[in-house]
Amino acid sequence: FSQAKPHPEPLINAIKAMEINVTQDDVIWCIGDRRKDIDAAIALGKYLNCCVEPLSFGIDAAVAILKNRVMPDHILTSYADLQLKLKDLFK
Repeated sequence: FSQAKPHPEPLINAIKAMEINVTQDDVIWCIGDRRKDIDAAIALGKYLNCCVEPLSFGIDAAVAILKNRVMPDHILTSYADLQLKLKDLFK
C-alpha cells in the first residue's frame, strides 16, 4: 500500500526507481503545479538527508510556496521563467 501526495512516498519511490543514492551534498529540485506537490517536496526534505528545493509552476503551487515560507523566487509563472530558473540552477 502506498501513500499519495502530499506524503513524500511518491517522490521517494521515484528516487529509488532511478537508483540514485542521495547524499547530504545533493540538491533535489521538485517542480510542481499543485499545492500537494509542494507539500510533498517539503516533506521529502524532512525525510532525506539532503537539500530539497520546491519550485511552483502554477497558482495553486505558488500559494503553497508562500504558505511554507519558501523564497518567492521559487514561483514560476511561465515556461520562460522555468527556462531561466533552470539555466540559473545549472550554471
